[in-house]
Amino acid sequence: MRDTDAAQRRWPRLPVLAVDLDRDDVVPASSLPLPPLDAVVNTVGIFRSNHPGQMTRVHERGPLALFGHAIQAGARRIVQLSALAAAPDAATGFLASKGRADLAISSRCRCAPTWRR
Repeated sequence: MRDTDAAQRRWPRLPVLAVDLDRDDVVPASSLPLPPLDAVVNTVGIFRSNHPGQMTRVHERGPLALFGHAIQAGARRIVQLSALAAAPDAATGFLASKGRADLAISSRCRCAPTWRR
């Protein structure tokens, strides 16, 4: 969520965390202190980028790292908001990176992903 203060006001009983998924490194679990979680919702998306590798960082590596940490923190549900026509072999960088993320998340998570397209 871009505005974590607004999110916290809207959902005062839920933990709201700001996580920068546009990073070159994978965040170690010890540096991302997550409270006990029931679920994690990923709504991140960038439609275009002029920075090499940004789509991969934001749509694939970042969410995979976050979901891995969330599962370690006890999350039982992963909600991945994808995109219509997302597929690993899609013609656009946006759809292809979202499709690769969907595939990677569904194959790596030990919980049942909830897909919303």
